[in-house]
Amino acid sequence: MTLDQTALRDLLQADAERRARSPHRPVAAEAQEPPGWAELRFNLVNTFPRLARGAFAALRETLAPFGYTVSPLHPGMDLVRPRMQTELARVTERDGPLFAPLVFELERGSNNVRVFVRQFGGRAVPDFVERRIQLGASIDLGELEAMLRDYVACMIRPLNARAAA
Repeated sequence: MTLDQTALRDLLQADAERRARSPHRPVAAEAQEPPGWAELRFNLVNTFPRLARGAFAALRETLAPFGYTVSPLHPGMDLVRPRMQTELARVTERDGPLFAPLVFELERGSNNVRVFVRQFGGRAVPDFVERRIQLGASIDLGELEAMLRDYVACMIRPLNARAAA
């Protein structure tokens, strides 16, 4: 084993021990899922993307002539919270600006999905008005399309403002 691997293992071991001593461990009562939570998570991850496909297709059609697209809904990197996300991207330029994701996060203990733009670093973007979607209700594709258009405008507007300055 190389020195680098040994140092990494030591670092990971120290981190695991620190987390084990942490006073911020979840209380057993908080760790239990509310009734119906698994079904809501399943709906967010499996049913919602299928129902939203039409809104995403319409937006991609609008964006395509301008060299942009949005990714399909996919789970975020933090799998502890039930969330799906999409990102605006340029079609042709590989090294263009990276855009913050539009996040669809299931609120604990309810069937509300919080829709917000998360900046790099985890903070919500103030230019995007946070919205809610009822997960159990039928999806209003017009409202979802409006959210997606607002997201794209929120991401592109600062680029145009910098170019104009």
